[in-house]
Amino acid sequence: MQVGRPKRSSASNISGSGESQIARCTELPSKPIARVRTYASAITLLSDAIRLICIIFNPTRFLMRKQVGGQMQERIMLAVTSVNKCRFCTWRHTELAGAEGIPQEAIADLLRVGADSAYVSENEYPSLAYAVHWAETGGHPRVDLREELYSFYGKEVAIEIEVIIRRIMFGNLTGNTFDALNSRLHGQPVQGSSLISELIVGSATPLFLLANRRANKHG
Repeated sequence: MQVGRPKRSSASNISGSGESQIARCTELPSKPIARVRTYASAITLLSDAIRLICIIFNPTRFLMRKQVGGQMQERIMLAVTSVNKCRFCTWRHTELAGAEGIPQEAIADLLRVGADSAYVSENEYPSLAYAVHWAETGGHPRVDLREELYSFYGKEVAIEIEVIIRRIMFGNLTGNTFDALNSRLHGQPVQGSSLISELIVGSATPLFLLANRRANKHG
């Protein structure tokens, strides 16, 4: 991640490619995307779930003033989803981003190229670039890039950005793992996916949805 944003073609030059993507992301796809990242380890799944639940239900969070606006939050979530390709999160956060006032062509471009989207502002770029890096490294960002994030936004905002990233990463991977279970039931197990993780996600889906709804409500 670099604090300085790299140059990219203007939004007007990508409207054509964005239009077809909009059509694809406004409805939930009928089939899962092949070769996406899932929870290959049940231990990692449970560890991430416990950590996220502790964050979401931490009473101190409700006393803190929200640092990241709704549009920026959704842009971060779309950027992470552009890496993990969760069809459920693509559908849901396309809807939520639209409700926050983000234009459909911007949503499509964020899902297509993540932080490199022409619709990302200079102030938002470091957070999205870090989010993409986090997703690409499976939640193991480089120390120097994390320090850059904290230096650019300050501690409180950076902490909230990382919470947002953790939430959407968990949503992406559980969504993909649920898809892997569905594929397995149809005789097509996903390479690298864990049967135990799939069964946990399948049985705990209502709880995951409840936790995510509460997280979206309280920010």
